[in-house]
Amino acid sequence: MAPQLATESVKMFSELEAKPSVEAAQKLAEMVREVDGAALAEAGLFQAIETATGGGKKAEAKREAACLAFGSLSADLKNHLEAYVIKLFPVVFQLVGDKAKTVAKAAHDAAMQFVGRAASNPAVACSTMAEMMHCLDSTKFQVKVAGLESIGRFARDCPGAVSVSMPELVPAVCDLLHDTKVQVSEEAEQTLKAITDVVKNKDVEELIPVLVEALMEPDNVPDSIFKLSCTKFVATVERPELAIITPLLVRGFREGEKKIVRQSAKITDNLSKLVEVATEAEPLIPKLTPALEQAAIHVADPECREVCGKVQLQIEKLKKNVDLLKSQSMDSKKFLEVLQKDKRVTVSDPVLLAFVADLCASNFEMKVMQPKVWAKNLLSVCKTEKDADTLGEMLFKQCENAMTGTVIEEEEDAAELCNCRFTLAYGTKILLKNTQLRLLKGAKYGLLGGNDSGKTSLLKAIANDQVEGFPPSTEVRTVFVEADILGELSHLTCLEYIFEDSRIKAANISKDAVISALDKVGFAGTGEQGGKAARIMDPVSSLSGGWRMKLALARAMLQKADILLMDDPTNHLDVKNVAWVEDYIRGLKDVTCMIVSQNAHLLETCCSRIIHIDNLRLHNFKGSIKAFVEEFPEAKSYFELKSSKGLSFRFPDPGFLEGVSSRGKVLIKMDKVDFTYPGNPKPTVVNLTVRVSMGSRVACLGPNGAGKSTMIKLLTGELNPDKGTTWKNPNAKVAYVAQHAFHHIEKHLKMTPTEYILWRYEYGTDKEALEKVTMILTEEEEKKLLEVRTWEFTDDEGLKRQKHVIEKLTGVRKNQKRAGYMYEVRFATKGSGEGPTGFINEDKLEEGGWGKHVKQTAEKILAEEGRFKRPLTQSNVEKLLVDVGMEREHATHTQMSQLSGGQKVKVVLGAAMWDQPHIVILDEPTNYLDRESLAALAGAIEQFKGGVVIITHNDQFSKALCPETWLVEKGDDGIGRLDCQGDADWMEAVMKEKTESVAMEEMVDALGNVTKVKQAKKKLTRKEKKQRELAKKKAKELGEHWSSSEEE
Repeated sequence: MAPQLATESVKMFSELEAKPSVEAAQKLAEMVREVDGAALAEAGLFQAIETATGGGKKAEAKREAACLAFGSLSADLKNHLEAYVIKLFPVVFQLVGDKAKTVAKAAHDAAMQFVGRAASNPAVACSTMAEMMHCLDSTKFQVKVAGLESIGRFARDCPGAVSVSMPELVPAVCDLLHDTKVQVSEEAEQTLKAITDVVKNKDVEELIPVLVEALMEPDNVPDSIFKLSCTKFVATVERPELAIITPLLVRGFREGEKKIVRQSAKITDNLSKLVEVATEAEPLIPKLTPALEQAAIHVADPECREVCGKVQLQIEKLKKNVDLLKSQSMDSKKFLEVLQKDKRVTVSDPVLLAFVADLCASNFEMKVMQPKVWAKNLLSVCKTEKDADTLGEMLFKQCENAMTGTVIEEEEDAAELCNCRFTLAYGTKILLKNTQLRLLKGAKYGLLGGNDSGKTSLLKAIANDQVEGFPPSTEVRTVFVEADILGELSHLTCLEYIFEDSRIKAANISKDAVISALDKVGFAGTGEQGGKAARIMDPVSSLSGGWRMKLALARAMLQKADILLMDDPTNHLDVKNVAWVEDYIRGLKDVTCMIVSQNAHLLETCCSRIIHIDNLRLHNFKGSIKAFVEEFPEAKSYFELKSSKGLSFRFPDPGFLEGVSSRGKVLIKMDKVDFTYPGNPKPTVVNLTVRVSMGSRVACLGPNGAGKSTMIKLLTGELNPDKGTTWKNPNAKVAYVAQHAFHHIEKHLKMTPTEYILWRYEYGTDKEALEKVTMILTEEEEKKLLEVRTWEFTDDEGLKRQKHVIEKLTGVRKNQKRAGYMYEVRFATKGSGEGPTGFINEDKLEEGGWGKHVKQTAEKILAEEGRFKRPLTQSNVEKLLVDVGMEREHATHTQMSQLSGGQKVKVVLGAAMWDQPHIVILDEPTNYLDRESLAALAGAIEQFKGGVVIITHNDQFSKALCPETWLVEKGDDGIGRLDCQGDADWMEAVMKEKTESVAMEEMVDALGNVTKVKQAKKKLTRKEKKQRELAKKKAKELGEHWSSSEEE
């Protein structure tokens, strides 16, 4: 029956040619509705319709008949015919410009019928977009108008189909805005507005009118670029918005004006980082790259050229991601191969199969994420609806990773521990967006990314069961290894500390098992002396950073983890212990590790895979860190001590220091100091003797547990020596950033960094400094202060010796008769009112038990002078934090509990620098900071005019900055001793170098009021006095005025 109907349809079309009518065309469509397309093609119906579209003036009826037939077939089209009818629309569209009005009208009506039918299935509309755009190149303006009208209809009814072609569509439509035919330019304007409505990006939506205006009128490009540069982009960027913005950016790059070029580069950089699926940007990269390259070469401003160069690297990175995804992309040819081989496909018609393959390719391009939609387009080639559903599901799964921008890893024998897709935010900041994480059993992953990219936050989120789709800890044992010890647990012994962990308690782990684990990582037993090793009964507060990390590893070992999450496991560790950690990780055959580290050697020797955080996504790489850096050279910056992003830190200059004119003059010192921690049977360090000046650049080196941090705590007054003496110039300010830096802020995590510094210095003095052991009075010391004793003091009447009780210290001045300082005191009185005052020598006050008050008074006076110079205001504190690398958003609006390790280090560093110290002591400053920040820190230390002492295991960092070395090592008796080494020529030069500090000339209060400070009169030499008298005499002889300022 079908062949007969097919033959009859050709005859019916011949009759239609002889007498064209809508009714006859509809009868033809009804006849062939159920006939197989291949049969109709074999009978010659479609060829006859196509042939009828040609001919000259005498063939008008045939052309009209062809248009009527095409329109009727399109109006109510079955899937099996669609594959053949769709091939006719290009030739019918061209007839819209036919000179015969009847033909032109029939062609236009047919074209709109076809467009209406195609718009009901976005895959069909998408597959016809290329041919539709050819209409815009027609020499006939009517065809252009019809093409624009059709594209506008698609944009309104099936925006997904238009979005795929936007990169080609936008410039094509823009070209027609200035067409000589008014009908074309007006329709082009309407179409441009319709296709720009396809954009659903909330960041761009409000700017659409501005962008359209700029596309229509090039003179508006600078203004549109400026408005784009003021927009904060956070939403995922897709092809439609890129298609609209890219032409403007290309014009911006070609403007040549530095400001516009720089803004265009910054916009390009921001948008490229928000492209979630790299292939969305594929058609636009070739347009942007040449313009960007030219700007990077020809712009006069070097900083602007540098910005363009960095954006070039970002675009190249995006292109690499495009290439990776294209390797797993699907096109019509690949889909056709799948359909031809699948048993569920029962049709062999090559035209129909090719058409369905095109529809599948359209679904892929539009990123259709509903398997049912895929199945709908497969019904015409499958025997049953169930077959179409299962085939659609299979094709969708096959394409899902490529559509979401996920690079498929090679299948391996190892078991899969997790394969999840999630978004991660911290506070108000999005760290990772719709990204995939896949971990295999026993694999070792290095986790890379810049500071603040979310590395530590990801590890903590996994450990706390906060990552959507990640297996819960009840199924996969996940342990986060970090060396930080909470303040409330610091009094516990190592053994008690492990038992305090809730997971250890829940696992009912025995004491013997814990002792065995501690023994494996090197701890000495309960009955052993320890020697160079820490003992399991030592308090955790006495452990060095290296031993704290070993304690954390022992705790992790006891939990028999499936996944170890390690945040900088070599922090605080010396070379020997780093090697131990590397061996330990390599020995974990069945344990998966995710490791954050700046130690390239550890990552190279331990990790066979890299997970890279970039542009809010996790990017997987199979291979060593060396291979990864070769593939992505920009990652080299993670391991180099230099800044590729222009990041810089700046330390404030030290304040004026009375009586100190040389940078080599000693400000703090220790002589023959011994110290033993409470409960330890032997001293930790003995015979320590050191000197520190404003010219010092000291690297304090030695193995873990040798006593480096103990020595520094003694030097800064954090600890009291058992034997020997420590001294600090009472006017000198010393900033100390401890090894476990977070202890400074752990009680204030609900504050923002700015709030913390405002609190810490609100009364002028540093509250942290007043909490030192050496600043807190014991009960015995308080009683001693109330004793009546004979004091030798000086007042306005001269030197006196009287019995008094000192009420408080109120001031300080330099002793004019001998070295040292005198402090103003107020004596207690029995009656009402204030007691008498006088000045007492520093050493006499210390003998009388007022030593700690002497230090506190000096600190308060120095702090007051600092407050006059720089008021404690939010803006000043914020600027200080920006100077040490913090973003203003984090400095003022983010609680410290939400900050990364690197950000917290910057907070502690900034807080320590508020007082404008003369000496900065940094205990393991390289921990938690990435290489960009380390390079910036090194630059700040090089430029700093005060003294610096650094404890570090980072050889590259210490050698670049410190010509002087303090080497602390334990002997066989387990006691730490010091060996001072250094560059003698350098030290001699520093001793001679003059300080550049100047006395305070003006004071500024919190309201910004400025008051001039009168300087102390300078004592003149005999020669200067004689010269002054001669100048005064000469002035009088000449009748000139001699001012009082000249007299002074």
